[in-house]
Amino acid sequence: MVASDDNIMMHGGDLSVAIARFGGAREDWLDLSSGINKTSYPFDREIALDAIDCLPNQVDMVDCLAAARRAYGVPDEVSIVASPGTQSLIQSMPVLLGTNQSCLIIGPTYSEHQRSMARAGVDVAMVQDVPKEFFPGDCLLIVNPNNPDGRQIEAGKLIELANKLQKQRGLLIVDEAFADVVPDNSIVSQLGALPNTVVLRSYGKFFGMSGIRLGFLLGHEVQLSKIRDMLGPWAVSTPALRVGTQSLNDIEWQKQQRAFLTGRAEKLDEVLEKRGLYIAGGTPLFRLVINEEARALHRKLAEMHIWTRIFDYRADYLRIGIPIDDEALERLDDALSKVSLR
Repeated sequence: MVASDDNIMMHGGDLSVAIARFGGAREDWLDLSSGINKTSYPFDREIALDAIDCLPNQVDMVDCLAAARRAYGVPDEVSIVASPGTQSLIQSMPVLLGTNQSCLIIGPTYSEHQRSMARAGVDVAMVQDVPKEFFPGDCLLIVNPNNPDGRQIEAGKLIELANKLQKQRGLLIVDEAFADVVPDNSIVSQLGALPNTVVLRSYGKFFGMSGIRLGFLLGHEVQLSKIRDMLGPWAVSTPALRVGTQSLNDIEWQKQQRAFLTGRAEKLDEVLEKRGLYIAGGTPLFRLVINEEARALHRKLAEMHIWTRIFDYRADYLRIGIPIDDEALERLDDALSKVSLR
């Protein structure tokens, strides 16, 4: 969808939309519209593609799930389901609600959660604050850290919410799509004691390979068996399983990348602050700027072939991905120096 005042872009990362409206070739653009790492994991292509002519096999699946278990710190008693990206898992979440078709989502947040629940006939509501009390069968969905503002709820608070929901036979869904860059606040290690909680983990954002289409759902088997049945056999491709295994096993690369991304985000902060832009939040993969002229700024940057992210629900929101090197950062800085919003 084209980014204009009456037709706001639905998601970041689609340069074809930018090119269609503002021209230029793909190589002319600096794409800062998504929260995806611009440094892709250097996987072994020969191993990844060796069996592309065969159906995915059980050995590759077991290896990938074992790598995910180690990387995320998943307790032995907790199950893991691999999927072709977390979007497919998001669309499957309504099946976990059972006969009570209602869900509260802490927002504003990633819009696909609300859209998927509503599409399935769930009575879904977006609320700004965590409810103080729950009704029998309630479902609460939290993106942590949140997209687009990076807001985090401490792990201890999430555990408290899970226990409170458990008393009401309710369900807690936590989307940790951006937790790879801030893993200390993840509740994955506590899932063994939280039978009413499931956690979604994205793969492509942190490892810089969104096209691989790989994601994971973590929780107790009574919950995950429903999703596994929906996905069916061969849900994840052989290349995705093999690339996932390689990268998830490379703990040292992950540590180095977290430090690198944190440093790059700090450099972006310096540029934004120098140009008088208010940083409302973010993660080491993106920053959220709040400015009453956000859409005008988005458009003017696009005219200089720099693609950022605007939102339909807040006209003053502008999300900017992290420039991966000094050249990209200098290009953004130069463009911002030329922008006049008044």
